[in-house]
Amino acid sequence: MNGQLKFGWILLLFNYALFSQPDFYSAVKQDSVFIFLTETPAIGQSVLIERKGPTDEDFVSVTETPIRPVLSSDEALRMLGEDYSTIAEALQTENIQQTLFLLRNDPFYGGIFTMLNRRVGHILGRFFAAGGHQRGVDYVYRIRLVDRGGNTVQSVEKTIRIVENRPEPPRGITLKPQALGMKIAWEYPPWQPDSHDLTVQFHLYRKNGQNFQRINNRLLRLERTVMSFLDRNVQPGDSVCYYLTAVNAAGLESEPSEMLSGRFSDIVPPSRPIGLTVQLKGGQVALIWNLNPELDIAAYYVYRAPTSTDPLVRINKDPVSADDPWYADAACQPRKKYFYAVTAIDSSGNESPASNRISIWVEDRTPPSPPLNLRARLENHRIRLTWQSTLDSDIQGYRVYRGYSEETLYRMSESLIPDTIYIDGTDKKLEPGRHYYYAVSSVDSSWHESDKADIWVILPDDQPPRRPGDVRAMAESDAVRILWNPSPSTDIAIYRLVRICHNISIELGQFPAYIREWADTTLTKGDTCQYQITAVDTAGNESEPALSATVLMRDFDPPHCPRFLQAKVQKNGVTIQWERIAASDLAGYRVYRADIETGIYQPINEILLSQLSLTDKEGQPHHWYRIRAVDTSGNESAFSPSVPAMGIAE
Repeated sequence: MNGQLKFGWILLLFNYALFSQPDFYSAVKQDSVFIFLTETPAIGQSVLIERKGPTDEDFVSVTETPIRPVLSSDEALRMLGEDYSTIAEALQTENIQQTLFLLRNDPFYGGIFTMLNRRVGHILGRFFAAGGHQRGVDYVYRIRLVDRGGNTVQSVEKTIRIVENRPEPPRGITLKPQALGMKIAWEYPPWQPDSHDLTVQFHLYRKNGQNFQRINNRLLRLERTVMSFLDRNVQPGDSVCYYLTAVNAAGLESEPSEMLSGRFSDIVPPSRPIGLTVQLKGGQVALIWNLNPELDIAAYYVYRAPTSTDPLVRINKDPVSADDPWYADAACQPRKKYFYAVTAIDSSGNESPASNRISIWVEDRTPPSPPLNLRARLENHRIRLTWQSTLDSDIQGYRVYRGYSEETLYRMSESLIPDTIYIDGTDKKLEPGRHYYYAVSSVDSSWHESDKADIWVILPDDQPPRRPGDVRAMAESDAVRILWNPSPSTDIAIYRLVRICHNISIELGQFPAYIREWADTTLTKGDTCQYQITAVDTAGNESEPALSATVLMRDFDPPHCPRFLQAKVQKNGVTIQWERIAASDLAGYRVYRADIETGIYQPINEILLSQLSLTDKEGQPHHWYRIRAVDTSGNESAFSPSVPAMGIAE
């Protein structure tokens, strides 16, 4: 006997009348006959079973010894074996003595277990089976109840034809998903006394792949005509197919019932949401609750009622997301009380019971909504702000703020602005290229201020920056170094450097604002030029130029001094001669004269000499001479060695 045989058997099988008449019932399987007595023999009585076949002249005993009930509890326990615990659990008895007493003295329990468990039938003396019958032939069975002296107390005879009578299959099978599985229900006619209907249980089969497998251990016949079984081994979405058979007390199974197919779906609603809280926020009622623990939660519905007893009405058109359990009721009105509740919806569409109702009184103390669609437009170096009012009915005005960041704001007007427009820059000119941060809030009749709608505005920079400071150009040995002071403007992006030489302007480069020095190495010695610096801001505006003084590109290395100087006295003066020096930038020579060798030498030619000789018409035999070479940069060489005028004039 299986563990699924529970105490519910007290409602099973036949009416109590089946076991209240002194009688027996029989069932045939193949060539065997099964005898079920309707009552348990009293203590001191036993049962003799006799049979008369088609060739017998009289009854023949088929029991070697009388059938007696087992009186010993230990022997009964041994005979029941592993079935004892299941039977005791079904009868709700605590020991073998209680179990044996209930089976003996209650015809109903005794009859049920005799039909279901042959070990119980043997213990109670109510079951007998015999084989070797000729099929299709009638046999007469006689049951004699005898006392201790062997005297017959009662006798019953019945004719049994050796033909199997299989039960009728169940009818009216239906499938219905339940919370814990698929419910299979069927119909079976009620038992009629004196009939051959000994159906005691049903077998349920479910299709598994290509084959059907029995999925129950024992489905007992109930008193009512409609019976059911809950198949718990299904998952939502499974396709299932079932059929049933009826089984009688001899173990004969009926033909299969009709097959019925269906799909199991989840019909179990989720648990009700918990943790619902409400609060006023921005003129709305904000609802927040805990996430449901079920994994198949798809959404939430929000309900509202004017009182704690009025029906709840759903207020959210679109379901609340399963991952974001909150909702804002914007349709509430001040100075009213509302009751709220929420439900959970799973992926199969099952709706949970409503959460506990929670109430809130909506007072007119919440700030209004911020202005909508805040926009900014530039008008002649002024900023025109416009916005739209909200649906709040008690807005009395607006406040406009300005700053250079979100943290540093100041109010533009002490009084409220009644319109949805504000123009900034009328009284004080705004700074071109500046970033301005504006915020606008709503103020209701209770002087509650809303959150701020904000916007960043960049004023276009269409004005040139201020010119750079002084520009200095200094000639060095191989370059002209240009330095300049920065522009006072704060949005300088680059400086542009231009060289003006011989009325020709050449851009030398563009430099980041942090660079204010450059070396021009492209000049040729002797070139004269000016340098021009302009500042360019981040908007591309260029300042007025700053000019340097004129600078000459010169050489700071003097040429070599002339060699082999000679001074000869002639009749027209003193002729001085020297050797040419090698210098590409030689501008000429300058000759000096003194009265004595260590005297002061004075130049005797104002214009540099390009030739290699000079006649000093004022020269005298006592004069001394020396010479210098001069390059194009004005550098003079060292003095040549001094020489005296030589010879006598003719």
